[in-house]
Amino acid sequence: QPFALKAGTACTWSKSGTHLIGVCAPVHVSQRARISPTTSIAGPLLNVTGNNCIFSNFQLFQGHDAASTALGVTGQRNYFHNVHVAGIGHATAGDDAASESLLITGSENLFERCTIGLDTIARSAACAEIRLTTAATRNKFIKCAISAFADNAGALFVDIPDSAGIDRYVWFDECSFVNGIDSTATAMTVAMNIHATCGGTVVLQNCFGYGFTDWGNSFANIAQLGLPSSDSDTTASMGLAINGD
Repeated sequence: QPFALKAGTACTWSKSGTHLIGVCAPVHVSQRARISPTTSIAGPLLNVTGNNCIFSNFQLFQGHDAASTALGVTGQRNYFHNVHVAGIGHATAGDDAASESLLITGSENLFERCTIGLDTIARSAACAEIRLTTAATRNKFIKCAISAFADNAGALFVDIPDSAGIDRYVWFDECSFVNGIDSTATAMTVAMNIHATCGGTVVLQNCFGYGFTDWGNSFANIAQLGLPSSDSDTTASMGLAINGD
């Protein structure tokens, strides 16, 4: 059954080795087992500080009317499976560059078959679906769908804004990054803002991108593995749809 947090209350998941599993149809978006506040919460709506936990088959919806976060992960070695992190669910939050769907400062967390972001609320500033800071280390995404609806070319899928914001790597394996330009969204300039001295490598392994001009503002820290969009494509456009911008 759907459930909601108490009014004005965020949830901190601090107990290590405990799990939260949604009992509903395992669809990829808007699962009917969900966490949705009854009043505005800046967030993180769910803040995972514990380690070695499993989260599966539910939705987090963050509809706060200002800068906000849906899911914050400061813990380590947690596993997220088929979770829809539906952040930036209000137009005012979409106008604030400090908003994100997922904020990671922890290390060695795995996201598998998750959907991160929303394509129903416009992103009108340099907000991000995924933001990594504080030397976030060895986090990995497998077969995840990162979704957005930009009406500003500066909106982002991934933001690593700080020097030493990550360590070792953040790894995207068979992930899709789709901005709904065929549904009137504005093409993003870049999918990812990556600080020149971010402290690690952004690995794109067999990833697909649509609705942006280029993967990153800098390729100094991006490693790509995948088929090019055409024979003449350079590394910079590898994995982009042929008509993706």
